[in-house]
Amino acid sequence: MIQTNHSEQTQWAASLYISQNMGIPEIAAITGLDEVLITRLSLEQYWDDRRLAAFSANQVQLQRLYVLLDQVTARSQNAGNDASQKDASLIKNYAEAIQKLESKDGPAKTIQVAIPFTSWLLKKDVNLTKAVALYFDEFIKEQLRQRA
Repeated sequence: MIQTNHSEQTQWAASLYISQNMGIPEIAAITGLDEVLITRLSLEQYWDDRRLAAFSANQVQLQRLYVLLDQVTARSQNAGNDASQKDASLIKNYAEAIQKLESKDGPAKTIQVAIPFTSWLLKKDVNLTKAVALYFDEFIKEQLRQRA
């Protein structure tokens, strides 16, 4: 089994709470941290606010990019054959930015599989769940490093 120190466990707990939307009892079972400690950390470090901000930031960015893309596309279509190179370049850049933001979904899809699987496994075997969760965590971190 992978060994972690207290700091890594608390960071992992924060990640499970913020990014994976897990509850405190589940996090305690997976990380081995006490529920009272996790609750205290979540309040002191504003995990609820960070969870909301992380979700909102991506959604707002995507929404803005789609609006900008629609505006440039409409302007380009209205110009007909007179569409500028600048508009074509903007369309390409906006589309690439949208794709990049939406491709952050890779780890999110892994998390969408990991959460129900570890929840199911938790009912069967707590120790195995801890081990599997550590490996999922490492796998997700590796996915994120590859995307950077």
